[in-house]
Amino acid sequence: MTDYIIQTLMGALGSVGFAILFNVRSKQLILLFLGGALDWAVYLLCVHHGYSEFLGVLFATMTAAFTSEVLARILHTPVLILLVPMLVPLIPGGALYRCMDALVRTDKALFIDYGTSAITSAGAIALGIIAMTAVSHIVFSIHDQLRKRPKENIVK
Repeated sequence: MTDYIIQTLMGALGSVGFAILFNVRSKQLILLFLGGALDWAVYLLCVHHGYSEFLGVLFATMTAAFTSEVLARILHTPVLILLVPMLVPLIPGGALYRCMDALVRTDKALFIDYGTSAITSAGAIALGIIAMTAVSHIVFSIHDQLRKRPKENIVK
């Protein structure tokens, strides 16, 4: 349990670190800290309950994408400024490193295993972003249409 808490905090700090590199305003850093912690916690929860790495990364990416869509509307800021730092903990850097290491050592079996893992995680990230962007645009357009609809006169 302690490992999960530490991993979640490190994921949140990684999100904030990249947000600082992108010159994100200081008011938004706490939200990115919470967003990075949330998406890594979703990933850990999925993997802990026996879901595959692909589904864990997919659900965590969908969480980050939807959170960034909502926050972008509230904060009047571009979605990418919020989404990219939130996704930093999910990037399959370890698998990519091990894949390249296996390639250099000419270990074909490990190269294929780690390469497949990296490509699967990257695909889950892409799919999660696409899916939640589409869903959030539909939800927000319905919400906007309902807000613009004239209110009916109430008969007393």
